[in-house]
Amino acid sequence: MLAEILVENIQNILPLLAKILPAHSQIPILSHILIDAKNEGLFITATNLEFGAQIKIPAKIIENGKAALPGKYFIELISSFPKEKFTIQKDKEKVDLVTRDSKFTLQTLPAEEFPKLFDNVTGEKIHVGKELLEKAFSKVLLSISQEETRPELTGVCLVRKEEKEEIVTTDGYRLSLFKSGTGIGMKEDGVVILSSKLIQEIVSLKKEGNLFIDLTTNQALFETGEIVLVGRMIAGRYPQYEKILPKSFKTKITVEKNQFYQETRLAAVLARENANILKLVIKDEKIILSARSSGVGEGQGQIDVVQEGEDTDISFNARYLLDFLKQCEGEEIVMELNSSLEPAKFFDNTNPNYFHIIMPVRVQD
Repeated sequence: MLAEILVENIQNILPLLAKILPAHSQIPILSHILIDAKNEGLFITATNLEFGAQIKIPAKIIENGKAALPGKYFIELISSFPKEKFTIQKDKEKVDLVTRDSKFTLQTLPAEEFPKLFDNVTGEKIHVGKELLEKAFSKVLLSISQEETRPELTGVCLVRKEEKEEIVTTDGYRLSLFKSGTGIGMKEDGVVILSSKLIQEIVSLKKEGNLFIDLTTNQALFETGEIVLVGRMIAGRYPQYEKILPKSFKTKITVEKNQFYQETRLAAVLARENANILKLVIKDEKIILSARSSGVGEGQGQIDVVQEGEDTDISFNARYLLDFLKQCEGEEIVMELNSSLEPAKFFDNTNPNYFHIIMPVRVQD
């Protein structure tokens, strides 16, 4: 194998490779990346068996061949190379990386040991356009669970039922839901749970592409330009989230987003030492936000709102409110409430197909 590459053509994809490589792996080949020089170009592949990527890099291919290089060292070396041309050449069980002034030699593992990233995916094809990227996937990621004890909650759920298509995430304390107005693209009724790492990287790329879902191989593949992302689908039964969705409300509040965010952020400083509990009292066209911390102090803020319905009070985890407010794009936020113990609905009028549910915190007066 012998190829010439511009450093800047490969440095752009190093952060993606670094995310994929496992910090510690009992399988040595997974700490390596596969370099494959073909007539069509130079292909770089990394995988941790749950999520992987293959990227085509523009290069001058002088001699075809492939090699599995230690990923961590390859990434560190290339990221420090000057922005000029370098060559990569395989000689028996070693690979030389050569710049104008330097030469580094890395040991390799047999390329044949590197796991195949994907088979020919022939399942459903979903076009991921601007609406899915900006209005759906990027908005629902905040409700993904970090607890591996319930794997299904660590993924992004796609649902099609009776021509209704939804994208849902929940960690058990909050829920984000995007209801497609134009259709996600699923052809048959069913539920699939996609790897959140795959969706996060699709959002990070900020490029339209095609998402293929293959139930026979249990894989989902996203293809855009010269990049292919592959993630394993998550097994498990997704919760019946419809049961917690409020069907009506007793109190509806419209509030200016920036002021709500600012007052919530200030109160959250004191809420940190008290399980992030933030109390909201809604009365006479106002919200009073208050937080206290034993041995530290207390504080409150007040916001004028448009109120429909009853006065009420309710407590939330301040961090959940801030997470939602940070990704809202409109100038106003709408809250729909029932009681201090029932789920509350939040939405932004600029994205009518999306809403967010937060479970209140039970507190003792």
